Amino acid sequence: MNFKQTMIHIKTLLASGIFKTENYLKYNFIVVITIAYALGIGLFNNKPQFLFITICLITLLIISLFAKKFFLNLFIFFIIFFFQIGFYYTNTHWFNLNYFPEKNQTSLELKITSNKKEANNKYSFTAKTKNHAKILIVFKNTAPKLPKYADLIKVSGKFYQPSTNAESFNQYLFVQGVKGIFYADNFKALKPGLANPLKIIAYALKEKIGINNEKSIPAPYSTLLTSLVFGNTDVELPKSLEDSFQKAGLIHILVVSGAQVALLTGILVTIFTALSFTNWQIFLPISLINVIFYFLTGGGASIFRAIVMVEIVLTIKLFKRNTAVLHIFCLTALIMLLLKPSDLFNLSFQFSFLATFALLYGVPKINEFWPKKWPEFLKNSLSITLAPFIFTTPIIWFYFQKVALVSLLSNLVILNLVELIVPIGFFASLIGLIIFPVQIIINNFNLLLVIIITKLTTFMAALPFAQIYITKPSLFMLIFIYFLILLSVNYFPKKNAVKAKSVLALLWLLLIGYLLVIPLLTPRNLQVTFFNVGEADAALIETPQRKNILIDLGTIKKSTFQPNLKDQLIKKGINKIDLIVISHFHLDHVGGLKDVLTNFNCKYVLDNGHVKKLEDDVFTKELADFYLALVKKKKITPLLGQTNKIYLLEPNLKLTILHAPGQHGFTENENNNSLIVKLSYFKIDFIFMGDLEKEQEEVLVNESPSLDAEVIKIGHHGSITSTSTDLLKKVHPEIAIISVGKNKFHHPGKDTLALLDSFRIKTLRTDYQGNISFLTDGKKLFCKTEAD
Repeated sequence: MNFKQTMIHIKTLLASGIFKTENYLKYNFIVVITIAYALGIGLFNNKPQFLFITICLITLLIISLFAKKFFLNLFIFFIIFFFQIGFYYTNTHWFNLNYFPEKNQTSLELKITSNKKEANNKYSFTAKTKNHAKILIVFKNTAPKLPKYADLIKVSGKFYQPSTNAESFNQYLFVQGVKGIFYADNFKALKPGLANPLKIIAYALKEKIGINNEKSIPAPYSTLLTSLVFGNTDVELPKSLEDSFQKAGLIHILVVSGAQVALLTGILVTIFTALSFTNWQIFLPISLINVIFYFLTGGGASIFRAIVMVEIVLTIKLFKRNTAVLHIFCLTALIMLLLKPSDLFNLSFQFSFLATFALLYGVPKINEFWPKKWPEFLKNSLSITLAPFIFTTPIIWFYFQKVALVSLLSNLVILNLVELIVPIGFFASLIGLIIFPVQIIINNFNLLLVIIITKLTTFMAALPFAQIYITKPSLFMLIFIYFLILLSVNYFPKKNAVKAKSVLALLWLLLIGYLLVIPLLTPRNLQVTFFNVGEADAALIETPQRKNILIDLGTIKKSTFQPNLKDQLIKKGINKIDLIVISHFHLDHVGGLKDVLTNFNCKYVLDNGHVKKLEDDVFTKELADFYLALVKKKKITPLLGQTNKIYLLEPNLKLTILHAPGQHGFTENENNNSLIVKLSYFKIDFIFMGDLEKEQEEVLVNESPSLDAEVIKIGHHGSITSTSTDLLKKVHPEIAIISVGKNKFHHPGKDTLALLDSFRIKTLRTDYQGNISFLTDGKKLFCKTEAD
């Protein structure tokens, strides 16, 4: 082949490639545009990457102009256009939010724009200010009276202001589409405002349905039934039951999804078609019912996605057109993101679309994998269970650092029961609005199903390793995993794709090795983390040989949007606690006891032997009983703190008890019963002072031969009753940690801060710096905080 023939061949190949690309773009125009728009939104806060992709696309457009293909040039132009629109439109939303800066008590005139939602022992509403700014208003569940939808009210209270991670909080507001969160102390009703009649109908129906369910079956089964059929937006399940659904990987069934919308629409279309309704006569009433159903279920990205998809399908049918399911899927996403670009960062939006994509794309592909001899029902059941698990597990891992290993089994067993109870519960609720005795009869059958679901869920959640915690992957790793999933789902069912399967298997092995094997073989340094748990104490020691030691357990109470101790441990991928050290039995040191002992396996617990402090208080007796019972049930070995007792945790790593109350007897002041421990790793030492006060500090200073340490956790949250001059002289620390949050005691005391400053000790506070972590090889000490 000579040069001329070679050039002709290359031009032919290019022309063929361009022709195929052009045809692909023509057919999948809406898919490509949606991806470009979503990419622009995703990069709204990353200008360097946005500029790089823009330059690449413009270069591609210039090159394509030489091909003289009108449609190809036009499509590349549209890709650039929608990419730019996504970026600038989202930036406009982000910078025009004007979050409320008020920190002091203030009064506002508001209009309530939603029905109440119950969560975390609080009621919340969306509301609009006089200038139409949308905010979230929160009332305590002890409020004697609550406003109603469309009420005009004058309310007094405070806007929530985070002490740390303000940027993350602003991102939360951005995703939620509100400009602030207002905690109301009291309100005064002004007058009823103009109301959306469809909302009034929906909210009245929801309230009546909830009341009827409560009357017809006992709690908490009535609450669970309402959650399964209409979502748990207005009702709150008992914490233990909700935790069981979460551990079993079934939390998604408590949120209304497309299944309910598809069911309702399918039944109505069947009825209207049987009555010989025209397409318009089908379209209009179903659209109206969908709007009411949206408000009835409390709204949300998942239900809105389902309704938009249904409306698109009905519209296509109305005009007697056909289109691919993938195009409907992408058009739905484009419409939602045009209305609210921040939805792209909403977990509900992401989860809903991934689950839907799994059903539309993953299920048919996985169905090809099963032997042909298997019954269709079995293949479909397995695929419908497996596909959503495969496509949603990575994003759950990314957001929550957990994987429910039992969810495959739990979904396979329980989803069929849920699919049965949803239509029965839905129509029982409708019938009950007219003839309540009939609902009672039907709900007796529903009660049996709900009890079975509850028992099965609780059983599966209690299975060993039902749920494991894994450290959060990077965004790049998440994208790579989804890339592998798409290729695997596409190629593994094919019999002749041997090379592709081999490459994919190798990539999966390399990924597993990178995520699991290499970290286990890589040597580690000692890490000590002081958690931001408000006006409380909690610190985690992660040893070189991967032991986990927890010193104190935080508090029951926590500030809004502040993760509790359990969440903090999950975020770190902690699955077991080798040793828990309880300095003393005050709630700000043992408040997280239930959460920790329930959710993590524990080997040893070391305390001051004064659990009687909890038993003698009527408010904490239940916690004491729980602690003693669970230690026995889980076969946790209890250890009693003894002064000068040394625990060799690992070679070169030891924990020394410097002070224990047993030697001198317990004092009435529980703070002075604190266990004081010292962690030593080669040349680096940490001292944890509990809540020890000055009179016992004097005993500690006089009786302890060695108190020298690089880091000291200051006693009693920096109170003026702790931290004496003699103590600091003997410890001679480089860094002082004050674990503190918003409190009425004015901790830390000004005198304490001044004393630390006079010794030129670097002072770090959890209320200012957030979590404070130290990393050391035993010679050098490195510090990092959330505020860095």
